Amino acid sequence: MAIRYGLAAASLSTPTGAPCTAVRANEFVVGSKGELYKCWESVGNPHDVVGHIDDCENAATRINKWMAYDPFANAECRSCIALPVCMGGCAHHALDRLQYENRCGTFRHSYREQVTDFVERAEDQGAPAFIQTRDIRPRMETR
Repeated sequence: MAIRYGLAAASLSTPTGAPCTAVRANEFVVGSKGELYKCWESVGNPHDVVGHIDDCENAATRINKWMAYDPFANAECRSCIALPVCMGGCAHHALDRLQYENRCGTFRHSYREQVTDFVERAEDQGAPAFIQTRDIRPRMETR
């Protein structure tokens, strides 16, 4: 709808190296009292504090669960077409048994529609002839 009203451009998701700050070694979220978290969804939960802004050097031992997050260790992620785009989705949800099913982003469930829409818009705007919707759809159906 945002594209239809000119608020966004048609684009496709691009590959990423890590899904979020939680699994990047040198990125933290700072709480209102200077506490350090790896994930913004953890802010306010005292059990998820990995350090303090005045003492961030001792955070290393408490970030191990985040640094161990590996979507390639998960068979479902390895077989998913969206893996290069999401890199396993939300680490916070993936590491929580109750939230596990909510880890995936929308691309996993709507990639066919997104790719088809992108190609159709490109064709409408005079994209090169080598981009053909009919060439892409059969490849998507094999996934």
